[in-house]
Amino acid sequence: FNTGSVGNSLGLTSIQYVIMQGEENDASAPLDFTLVNLPYDRDAAVEETRQQKGLRHPEIFIAEIMTGKYARHLVGGM
Repeated sequence: FNTGSVGNSLGLTSIQYVIMQGEENDASAPLDFTLVNLPYDRDAAVEETRQQKGLRHPEIFIAEIMTGKYARHLVGGM
């Protein structure tokens, strides 16, 4: 499964990642997965995005971080 990525979150309006713990060279050792889901300040992210100069289609990124829904289909050629 996807342990996380850099960029905007799709599906949820929060930060998600996985912490994996185990023994590196022992295939029979236990492997533990911790799923983490945290809120973040989306309004601050929107404000920071609006302040950046030269971004192509900042409204698309803003829509995605505010709704958690893919919005790049709104602009042709993306």
